[in-house]
Amino acid sequence: MNYLPEDGSLFFRTGPGTKLDALLEGGAVALEADGLNPYGTIAWSVVVKGRPEAVPDNELDQDKVDQSLSPWEPGAKDQLFRITPTEITGRQFAINPSARWWSPREP
Repeated sequence: MNYLPEDGSLFFRTGPGTKLDALLEGGAVALEADGLNPYGTIAWSVVVKGRPEAVPDNELDQDKVDQSLSPWEPGAKDQLFRITPTEITGRQFAINPSARWWSPREP
């Protein structure tokens, strides 16, 4: 899922289906994002918790939203949502070289 951090909130688009149905119920949600540094030596994971809120398209700079939230999969993603965080947790850690956790191969 593509998301856009902006003004202390996270924005994302979705389309019809179970995710949209759950978001419209208004219960608490969690979004997790993981990544690596450019060298693949440091990893990070962040979890943002909050309540989703439908956002009218005219509330944000549409060019910025379109560039950042362009869907990778086909289909309509015309519902814009905001999560204003109530809790943010995360961690960062060094990635061990694969030789330290792969089982040795037998010749």
